[in-house]
Amino acid sequence: MLRMPMPTVGEALITCWNAAEDALREQVSSNYYDRDEPFLTEMFSCLLARRCESASAAGDFERALLTDLYQAGLTVPTYAYGEIASGLIAEVSFHAPKVEGKTGGDFGIVVCRPEIQHGYGPSELTLNNDSYRGLLVQAKVLQRDGHWGRFSRKQHKVLPDKLGYASLLLYQYQDNTGNRRELAPLQWHLMSEAKTLKEVKQWLTKNAFRTRRTSQEILGSLLDDTIGTDDENVIRHVITPPQRESLSIKICWRNGPPDIAHLTEQVVQHVHQLIINS
Repeated sequence: MLRMPMPTVGEALITCWNAAEDALREQVSSNYYDRDEPFLTEMFSCLLARRCESASAAGDFERALLTDLYQAGLTVPTYAYGEIASGLIAEVSFHAPKVEGKTGGDFGIVVCRPEIQHGYGPSELTLNNDSYRGLLVQAKVLQRDGHWGRFSRKQHKVLPDKLGYASLLLYQYQDNTGNRRELAPLQWHLMSEAKTLKEVKQWLTKNAFRTRRTSQEILGSLLDDTIGTDDENVIRHVITPPQRESLSIKICWRNGPPDIAHLTEQVVQHVHQLIINS
């Protein structure tokens, strides 16, 4: 069985993310200047949820999946593609901590997306709703004094074992010593590029980072499974436990995956009809 790539669906999600990030900067400039990272993160999650809701209602994710299905050339009649793509949406939720305490990061991002696997016939097609990828995030905002802030004692203890699936998210105001209304595009720095937490601390202290990544690059890499982790135990207990804020992005079918048995039956009937008419 082969896993079908869905680049166009990923692009639709990235489009929503970029629009939400633009809206965040507009809101900060107009109404919410000089805010810290928890406020900015929560506001962004609300704006992303709104963008994904609008895009879903407009059928953007359905059309994106339809494009990916055509490009993949599945061994089912093309008329069945519409039924597979029907009802695909993106949902976003932001979960506040249910209990006090931190476990090594400020918040977690988890992306859940469909997994379509196919073989060499219509009966060899599976649609699943639960392929997960998670990233642990440590958010920092550049202070007026030019410092990024420090890790807590708890983070010093637990982060070293989690660098492989963790990232810094840096908020920075372009007018940092002024009114702090002009929020710069978000920057990300993967902790996996550091050998130790001490090296990450040096990035922050010296304001010198190895590789700067955009949100588009980070989200694209999560969707490509090249960063973060797909270990569901780690995602559940480390990245999105009850004591941590978490941003959940779910690409799914509105009413669950299409009925493959019904779809296969349609294909068989279609083939029989072709034989009768030939």
